[in-house]
Amino acid sequence: MDLAAIKPKHDSEFVAAQVAREMSGSSIRIYLALLSHPFTVVAREWEMDSLDNSIRLARRPKLEAGRERTLTPEAGNADSSQP
Repeated sequence: MDLAAIKPKHDSEFVAAQVAREMSGSSIRIYLALLSHPFTVVAREWEMDSLDNSIRLARRPKLEAGRERTLTPEAGNADSSQP
């Protein structure tokens, strides 16, 4: 597919398909960044400023809450045994 042929409709269809596959929000954001990069390279290096990066405007899914990490007494003492 030609970069100029990619429209916002394609972006939203991609995001919806990944959500349907139960892909995490952060993974979808990474894919969108990877898809957006060629637009940036073409615009900067090939001076094709007329090329519209519709992916930049795509709605990104919310990120899930981060992991809760707790330090157990055993894990906390593991490093203290080192000289």
